[in-house]
Amino acid sequence: AQGHVRIDFKDALLDVASDLVGYDVREDYDWFKTAIVGVMRNGNGFISGLTYSWNVEAVHNHPQIMTGRRLLQRLGTEVFRKIDPDYWVQRYMERIAPSMEAGNNIVTADCRFRNEVEAIVRVAGSRLVFCDYRSSRYNASLDHESEKVAQLLLRSGFKDGQEITQEEFCVVLEEEK
Repeated sequence: AQGHVRIDFKDALLDVASDLVGYDVREDYDWFKTAIVGVMRNGNGFISGLTYSWNVEAVHNHPQIMTGRRLLQRLGTEVFRKIDPDYWVQRYMERIAPSMEAGNNIVTADCRFRNEVEAIVRVAGSRLVFCDYRSSRYNASLDHESEKVAQLLLRSGFKDGQEITQEEFCVVLEEEK
């Protein structure tokens, strides 16, 4: 193998988001995820309950405020995955093909859905290594579909750096049903 190349499922999503907002969101990704990029309209067209006296955390947690993180979640899951559950898998496979043909190993840091894990297993065989994604910035109470697979693996007792076989992963997913 030539080396390791990082290619993430979110790469194509960040391209779409950059095109949508008009700048490369990668330039300051951490800022973008928390920045207010829009307001979602409720029934009467006004943001309910928002006042100038609210603190920054309250504003960012308001259900009608669109942060960069919410925009990415909505684009990735509620828009593209709704149209085609394998949309991001297809974009990922297109991106990894040249690197794999060059003999590189692929490192992926954002495998969030069962079909994404299954796609990696098809390409890499049954060798997966679990990476505990929690950090000081991680909010364990996040309740979005894109967080469910990782939260399931954590509840199942997998540890950072532990190899997970395809069979183990399938057993965990089946037990959750």
